[in-house]
Amino acid sequence: MTRTRSFRPLRAGILAAASTMVLAPGSLWTQNLDDAAVKLAVSSRVAALGATGEFSGIVIAARGTAHLAVVTAGYADRARKVPFTPATRFTVGSLGKMFTAAAIGQLVDRGTVSFEDVVGRFFPDYPNATVRSRVTVGMLLSHTGGLGDFLARRTPAMMTAGVQRAAEFMPLYAGDEPAFAPGTKWAYSNAGLALAGAIVEKASGESYPEYLRAHVFRLAGMTDSDPNNIPRADPRVVVPYTKEADRGQIASWPEAPRDIGSPAGGAISTADDLVRFADALRGGRLVSRDTFQKMVAPHGTTPRGSRYGYAMEIATESGRTIVGHGGGFPGVSTHLYIVLDSPYTVVALANQDPPAAESGAALARTLLIQLAVQAK
Repeated sequence: MTRTRSFRPLRAGILAAASTMVLAPGSLWTQNLDDAAVKLAVSSRVAALGATGEFSGIVIAARGTAHLAVVTAGYADRARKVPFTPATRFTVGSLGKMFTAAAIGQLVDRGTVSFEDVVGRFFPDYPNATVRSRVTVGMLLSHTGGLGDFLARRTPAMMTAGVQRAAEFMPLYAGDEPAFAPGTKWAYSNAGLALAGAIVEKASGESYPEYLRAHVFRLAGMTDSDPNNIPRADPRVVVPYTKEADRGQIASWPEAPRDIGSPAGGAISTADDLVRFADALRGGRLVSRDTFQKMVAPHGTTPRGSRYGYAMEIATESGRTIVGHGGGFPGVSTHLYIVLDSPYTVVALANQDPPAAESGAALARTLLIQLAVQAK
């Protein structure tokens, strides 16, 4: 099955509308919030979404690594009625692009990579001359290099046996001509992130999966995360469900096919681990604060007019900047939101189709932004 791309621009209007479904109109903005109010409102909203089948998963609202709210709906395995916990493992889809950006950021801090380096510095024999000489590392991370997709080209052997290195994906896209002059437009690019992962390997001397384990997951304390490059039977991973309609137009939710990971996404993680990742990223423990500021600065504009950094979606609400990324394909919907210049994070992970995670996280995100505004 061809996987769908997961970029979904952030929409403040939808989030504000979601908040009024739980709180009386105007009450959010005329009263000071406290932790108990956040927990109650998020719990009510997620419960309502779960009751209508719009959300099956977990939402965590956090201050630093401390939980303000942990709310679940549905089951990790419906047949066995396995509940969700903060340690339940999900395939995170394109949210994992943030791991690749963090890896590149670390190599920038070490001086072995620059965001301005062209692909040819690392791969002098890269087949496409335009990519080799004109596409930079920053363009790969910001989807402005003109590369397209490669996921549908993965071979049956890759899907069943997995891959050991990101460079194994390179023959699937290396001959492609960019769709536009590099740096002139924005277009979602799984191939660009895959190539960024291959650059991690070239610059570090380690395979991409091992680099993630040693320098991103371990450093951030993400003890339940894995690159998912080799398929493994793991009872701790949720069962993904994708919505289908039968001939009578009654929705059914069969189990969805499972994917493997790559630098473009598909790693396995937990809600707790992603809270730790966000806290380590904003706190200067994964990359320097200067590099993080470059990652969250706008480097491209999507066709919808939203801003995009280095594997980071960027939005503004109530005067605050929110960054993060989502992931989605059949049976997988995820989102991580970081409220900049604050300790607040929202993680939403669902074992069903998009936009479940966005729906589940919407109110939590709006409330944490309000907490950040109050604290200023």
